[in-house]
Amino acid sequence: MRLPQHGEAFAPDAAPRDRDQAIGVLRRAVELGVNHIDTAAFYFAPLRSANELINRALAPYPDTS
Repeated sequence: MRLPQHGEAFAPDAAPRDRDQAIGVLRRAVELGVNHIDTAAFYFAPLRSANELINRALAPYPDTS
């Protein structure tokens, strides 16, 4: 699934409105089978901590060894 990369959330000074909601969306996406989350649009955005949100939402990671 590819989400559009435009709109309010992609403004240079945008910050997450609701961290708990963002974490819930990430968890639900994984429950529905999403297995790749591309955070490239947020690599250099200091106000948007996509990787931290993903870590918080998906940890602890299952042991795959």
